[in-house]
Amino acid sequence: MTKDMNPHELGAFGAYAAEAIANQIADDRDHWKARAERAEAEAAELRNRVMVLERAFQNSHEVNEHTGDEIRALRAELEAARAGQGWRPVTEPPTEAGEYLVYDADGRVFYESAGITQYRVAKWDGRRWRSSFEGLIDYWQPLPAAPDADAGEE
Repeated sequence: MTKDMNPHELGAFGAYAAEAIANQIADDRDHWKARAERAEAEAAELRNRVMVLERAFQNSHEVNEHTGDEIRALRAELEAARAGQGWRPVTEPPTEAGEYLVYDADGRVFYESAGITQYRVAKWDGRRWRSSFEGLIDYWQPLPAAPDADAGEE
């Protein structure tokens, strides 16, 4: 088509070609519009997913912080319990009457030669140690808890 030609003068073939091009452009427009709408829908879905993940991350961070606090508290409790189970000199007697595991450091040679252990159970009556063996008590510690008979260990 030249500059001085009128589009109406294209004839049947030219009109057909122009219509085909117009239809192709409309189809392309519809295709790209649908594709853009799908992309927008996917983007919205991804934004929602990001929000869900951010909330989950925040929640897990809070849970981890809480769990970390619990772990620190349990470790402190364990350390305190272990500290309470350690050997103490007889110069620091128990605060409660009862049975305690005791150690006689001075009788070591006698006990080792006789095949007897230096560890014994003795009673503290609130003022003095009472035991069935000869020897001085140098250290004491609380007895450990008895095993749980109901735990099912055989």
